[in-house]
Amino acid sequence: MGSGRIDLTSFAGLVTAPGMLERNPASCVDVVNWEFPAPGVIRKRRGQARQPGNTGGPVWKLLTSRLMGNNVLAHVGTGTSGTQLRYGDGSAALTALTVVDGDNLERQRETRMQGAVCQRNHYVTSDVGVARVESTMTTAAYAGMPRGQGPSVNPSLVSGSSLADGYARAYRVTWHKQDADGVELGGAPTSRWVVANRSYTSGYIGSAMGARCRFLVPHEFATLSTALTTSYYWRLWGTRSYDEVNGQLGDDEMFLVSEAYLTAPDIAAGVVTFDDSTPDSFLLSSPRLHTNLYNFPPGEEGLRQGVVNEDGPPPIANDVAYWQDCMWYADVEWRPRFTAALISNLANNDTVTLAVDAGVLVLTAKAVPVGVDDFRIVTAAPTTAINIRETTAALCAAICARAKAYGYGITAHTTATGGTLPGLFFVESSKPQPSGMGFASSVASKFQFFDGMNASINAPTGAATNGLVFSKPLRADAVPPINVLTAGPADSRILRIVPFRDRLLVFTDYGIFQVTGRTFADFGVFPLDLGYRLMGRDLVATCDEKVYAWCFEGIVEIDDGGVTVVSAPIEPTIEAALADIGAPRPERGSSTFSALGYATAYRNQHQVRFHFPEADDSGVLNGCYAWLAFDTRTRAWTKGAFTKINSDDYFDNRSCAVVRFGDDLICYGNWSNGGDTRLFLERRAYTSADFSDDSIEGVAQPVESSLSLQFQLPEQSGAQHWQQTLVNWDASEQWWRTRPTAVGIGHTTEETGVSQAVAVASNQTRCEPTLATRRGQRLSVSVTHVVSEYAGIVGVSQSYRSGTRFARKVTP
Repeated sequence: MGSGRIDLTSFAGLVTAPGMLERNPASCVDVVNWEFPAPGVIRKRRGQARQPGNTGGPVWKLLTSRLMGNNVLAHVGTGTSGTQLRYGDGSAALTALTVVDGDNLERQRETRMQGAVCQRNHYVTSDVGVARVESTMTTAAYAGMPRGQGPSVNPSLVSGSSLADGYARAYRVTWHKQDADGVELGGAPTSRWVVANRSYTSGYIGSAMGARCRFLVPHEFATLSTALTTSYYWRLWGTRSYDEVNGQLGDDEMFLVSEAYLTAPDIAAGVVTFDDSTPDSFLLSSPRLHTNLYNFPPGEEGLRQGVVNEDGPPPIANDVAYWQDCMWYADVEWRPRFTAALISNLANNDTVTLAVDAGVLVLTAKAVPVGVDDFRIVTAAPTTAINIRETTAALCAAICARAKAYGYGITAHTTATGGTLPGLFFVESSKPQPSGMGFASSVASKFQFFDGMNASINAPTGAATNGLVFSKPLRADAVPPINVLTAGPADSRILRIVPFRDRLLVFTDYGIFQVTGRTFADFGVFPLDLGYRLMGRDLVATCDEKVYAWCFEGIVEIDDGGVTVVSAPIEPTIEAALADIGAPRPERGSSTFSALGYATAYRNQHQVRFHFPEADDSGVLNGCYAWLAFDTRTRAWTKGAFTKINSDDYFDNRSCAVVRFGDDLICYGNWSNGGDTRLFLERRAYTSADFSDDSIEGVAQPVESSLSLQFQLPEQSGAQHWQQTLVNWDASEQWWRTRPTAVGIGHTTEETGVSQAVAVASNQTRCEPTLATRRGQRLSVSVTHVVSEYAGIVGVSQSYRSGTRFARKVTP
């Protein structure tokens, strides 16, 4: 019988796929809490320390960015959903952000909050809409600016010379403010009204006059009661004057007339008054409105101009990403809106009714308005078209004013221009309306409806689960309605969008798509690989210039060469995890993974960790106990798990994780069934305490590490006499990397396994198999370490003597 030795130095990580004879001899059939950071090295993972500061509730999502440094933005809430944002590093109680209108930024466990950064502002998703957190990290407001609204009262004339007798000018208003870093935010100029120097206008005297413009001050966007502050400013835009009395209709090319900050009296009155006497010659040299068809400002060149290029607010979205200087919104829903036209002028006492979740608004047409809910019918104009135009403007002004007073969150805007129906207008809500937004009139025949709506049907919400909406460059709050793409068929849903080099990856339940292009003029959506479907919204991460995603078809790696499955070595491990979570209902496994699983790019360790839950019990557990980690450089898989104290008290509630941008430490959020929680931060003090996990109560427990190497089979046809195992410890490279004080080394042959504790006296540990495992055809070595200290292996060697093919194992 000859002697031999098997040297195991090229550790291949976890490999559980069938085909024992084809596996790397140095692969592991089981491994927990060991990592493979370099060729030929196995090291114990570091633990997490519970931070002293309260989070304020269960943590559902953690976000980080360059601007936050060592702080995180935490989405905390109740045991069933996230509701508020808090900020800090965990060393003290996290600070709650003030949310405009006192709203909850709610997200469910299936649609957790996502975030992205543009111009030092953080944009995060919520059920009500995308919120903007400015760089001060103290407040959150809904992304988008209020639309400009029309006149608050009937137009009138004042002393001036801008309008010759019989001439008219059209106006629009936009609202603006600067964020904490001086970046201008601007809104859409939707409402358009006309002031004519004619007999039907108050103040007409038959000579040249100026126009008195009185326009409403709206609430902050997407709020029901939050007033604008003096940090907001308005811009009044006007057309060149045109000869209305001789049939000219006027165009919609707007130029800046004036701008000014809001004043306290303006806010108190709810109305801004400005007297315009600007000559046409001055307007032609003024800044231009971005919705102009021809005279648009620099930087607004696009595929189409006009109102489709307006600076509209972002839609409600389930994901956001910043790519090619644009903010992208995916899986979107537009707030309820409908378009209508008054096609026959209203008569005295005709009513218009609008219904929203907050209440019902009933307005009454009056020749002479008396009540607060009355609006004026115009009948003295020389043409029916002008009568309808002026009545529509009065109706829209009444809707805006009274809905603001009642806190209904809806506005109305005239949209008629010289070449459209004079009574054209639309009504929209700045908030979702779960019960719908309805419109009715006592004279329904006098209205024409669009958008597939009639006088008694709720306004459509315009959901597009496959929709991709993008903003203007460097202006995340400005989203033109024309900037819409789709990925996949109408019934597909976008789960995540991930920027990747020169493309935007779009993960859907139909396959993986990509957006290419350099500007909004040439963006396009194309399939990347429709054979892979993302399992859950948070199961995707970017690391080492590649994207990794857990799909139903396996865990994949995406680079410039396409999509490659990297989970083939651990397919049985994945299958077992999915089956175990759903037992005794396996079909629940994937849905629970989708809701609770999450991936984290652990840059410092060049790992992607795919965390997955151990059970499906939303009343007790809403987090993950274990993870599968892929080393992007050594290409090795490993498995990690938080330390269990006993079967009834285990850490199966780490609900989210992020690697802090400032120090590359991984930070975990904790879930509870409604009580307070803490953040858990990776230990990296370079002491033995680094290798312990804190419990929920703050008690340190050693990280429990174990691995079993692949069965060794020197001679397939005969038995072996296993003599000795030599373990070489990773020690003496740095002062904190010392050999472990004690480990458990076990030997398994066939079905018998025996472990023994070994005291480590040198950088090499020699261990002879016990009699029960000394003879057998194949042998596996296991190493267990349950001490709070560093442990690392740089090689394992097994000595043996081969028997004949007739040799058999002798049971002692």
